[in-house]
Amino acid sequence: GLLFEDELGLETSSSTTSPPSDAKSNDMEEEYHEKYSSALNYIRGMVRTTLPPSKDGSYFVNYIDASDWQRARVQLPRVWLHGVRMEIMDLNLFHNNDGGEENGGSSSSSSVVERVPVKYTLQCSVDDGLKRLEIPLFAIPSSYQLKASSSTTTTTTTTTTKTTMEDPLTIYGQRPQPEETPSFLTTKYTELETELSKIPTDKKAAWITATQTCPSLVGESHRLMFLRCEVFHVKEAAERICNYWEKRVELFGDVLAYKPLHVGGAEGALHENRENTKEDADRVRFTWKGLYLGFMKPTMTYDTGGRAIIYADPSAFKGYNHSSDERYGVARSIWYILHHILEGNDTAQKLGVVVIGYPHNAKISYVDRKLMKMNMESITGCIPVRMGAMHICHPPWFFEKIVFPIMKVVMPDRMRKRLRVHSGSQEKVLESLKKFGLDSDVLPSDVGGDVIVDIDGWLQECKKKGL
Repeated sequence: GLLFEDELGLETSSSTTSPPSDAKSNDMEEEYHEKYSSALNYIRGMVRTTLPPSKDGSYFVNYIDASDWQRARVQLPRVWLHGVRMEIMDLNLFHNNDGGEENGGSSSSSSVVERVPVKYTLQCSVDDGLKRLEIPLFAIPSSYQLKASSSTTTTTTTTTTKTTMEDPLTIYGQRPQPEETPSFLTTKYTELETELSKIPTDKKAAWITATQTCPSLVGESHRLMFLRCEVFHVKEAAERICNYWEKRVELFGDVLAYKPLHVGGAEGALHENRENTKEDADRVRFTWKGLYLGFMKPTMTYDTGGRAIIYADPSAFKGYNHSSDERYGVARSIWYILHHILEGNDTAQKLGVVVIGYPHNAKISYVDRKLMKMNMESITGCIPVRMGAMHICHPPWFFEKIVFPIMKVVMPDRMRKRLRVHSGSQEKVLESLKKFGLDSDVLPSDVGGDVIVDIDGWLQECKKKGL
């Protein structure tokens, strides 16, 4: 029969029989977990996110202890099989209880066929194809028994790996998403319409105009983003939709607000259209200036829980003059970036984003309290984005005395609880971020990661694709 290793960490019982390993040392096994931790943690995260709560309302039930009903509702990411590697295992790891005989048959020196332990390795990739994973399977004849020393070594290594692994989904205290069955969604769409009808007309004027002017922008996919953002609490979702459209009109004006938030394509709100009025042309121009400023940039990477990672660099405000036009331009640029991340990305809509802030080279003169307030209002009450956390790395001395007090004033309580500060050497900061499912391969190079964030190249690519 085949034995498989519990790489998802779903089995919590210490009595579980650990699989054999043909690794020559514990270091090799630790290297495996390190190499494929991104994929493993991503799968664990999907399990924890979609596993329904137990009857007592607890969200921390594990997969093994869950009921059949709960297990049936777990959603797993896509996995592609690229190849299978087969190898005979080290026979020194086993006792052959039949002494060369197999299933009652007598051994013979002339035998050319013999059953031996074989390891099959499934070479896979997970989700977007960037997360590599190898899954070991073992075919072991019944006459072979793993030696005690090998079993002990494997068990010890596996246990150590599990105890040092943080849960990538519950670490920020976010509410888990419910299962999105067709009947559930139909019910929620109906309830959302009911809640929207209860909101006074003067507080949903922009929303009403949107449904009449650009119905293609406010269909089910648009409404679903708000439902997911509020974890299907329909009253809160309805209020956010109305706040969103009021703020969108405030930022983009009565014409551009009702166009797709794209930088490319003739119909894009941020397309440099000759038919724009002077006011709209200025809005587009200052938005592009805000984008090229590069304060906020998408990394196009994800943490181990599946949240999209955004990079914020306040040192980009060098030369920023604090004028109203530039302030609104930066605010609109953030709207564009967040929309680009969210639209069509079910995982980001459900799990949200994390922000990696690197203010190390910023100066006091760069601080704009009005802009901070505008952005926080948009993120926490308008744009349908779930904010997992904000990680501030290597803050300068004035952040503690000036910036953090301002942030605490403009941030709602739930956001203040998700603010994390990482100081010290680069090595220490990277180790601290790793505890939150942020490995160096998904972090910007400025903080010591491997990702080169090219805002200019990204914008040109978006423009070409009409996004």
